Parts: sequence; C-alpha cells; structure tokens
Amino acid sequence: MLTLRPPHPALVAIAGVAAALAVTTPAGATEGPAAAPPPPWNLTAPSFAPGVAAPGSFSAPSKAASHRRPAIRGARVVPHRIRKGKRASLRLSLPQAGKVRYTITRTSAPHRGRKITGIVSVKAGKISIRLPRGANGRALAPGRYRVSVVAVDEQGSRSRSVARSLIVRPSHR
Repeated sequence: MLTLRPPHPALVAIAGVAAALAVTTPAGATEGPAAAPPPPWNLTAPSFAPGVAAPGSFSAPSKAASHRRPAIRGARVVPHRIRKGKRASLRLSLPQAGKVRYTITRTSAPHRGRKITGIVSVKAGKISIRLPRGANGRALAPGRYRVSVVAVDEQGSRSRSVARSLIVRPSHR
C-alpha cells in the first residue's frame, strides 16, 4: 500500500522560486525585443461575427451615421394652366427638412422670356409653394414654361432635379 507523506519544506521553496522566475518577464536591457514591432499600418484580424466589426476595419455605416440624399416625391404644378397675371402652386412631398430651389424658364420662346428663381425653406412632409405671378413687376407672358425643382438638405446634399410644365394663357379681355 502507498502512503502519502507531506513534501519536504526545501522542495516546496525551490518549486515556488522556479514558478516565480517562470512568470516574470525578462529584463529588456539584457535581452532583445520580446516580439516583432507592429507594422506601420493598422491591420487587424477580420471578425466574422454578425454585427461586430474589428477595430479599425471598414464596415457598413449604421443608421445614425448614414446620410441619404434628399428626394422629391409627387411634384406637380396646380393648376397646370393659368391665365396671365394669376398664380400657380407647386405641390410636393419631402422626406426631410431643408430648402427647395425652383426655376421657371420659358420654353415656347426662350430667347424672349426670362428666368425666375426662388429658394424656400421647408419642413419635411407635404408642402405647397405659391409660384410668383411674374418678375420685376411684369406678369409671365402667355406661353409654355418649365418649372424645375431641387431640394437641398442641411448637409448641402442635393436631390435630382424634377421638372414639371406650366402653361400661361392670355388673360380675359
């Protein structure tokens, strides 16, 4: 039969000193570098866990950090035909607040017409902008016009240009 005896105190002391020496790091002045220096670029191991990105890696922007360019939806000129000296409205829907820039250009006789521009600050949602009767105290001449609209948000991003037509008819006489 095997009987266990307590270890000798000298053996316990030697084992403790050996364990302490194994855990301590070597002195830097007496030995070379412990590991190779890191590369000058910031490369990290790829992470394949869903939703977790490694630090310094490129990933898709989050919802809060992403920015979409503004969009114009449902733009129309109401009424489509007006009499000389009357007003039309530009109705549209915007998903975010910003500014709307409109331009009215005569298409039936461009060399004889003038260009009218305007900028309006708007909120998000459905909006209606009253278009001017004319420019410089003169009503729009009878003819066909193009109304171009561009939305600009707070960051300066612009939407695609949307064009609608407007017809000015002669006034009643």
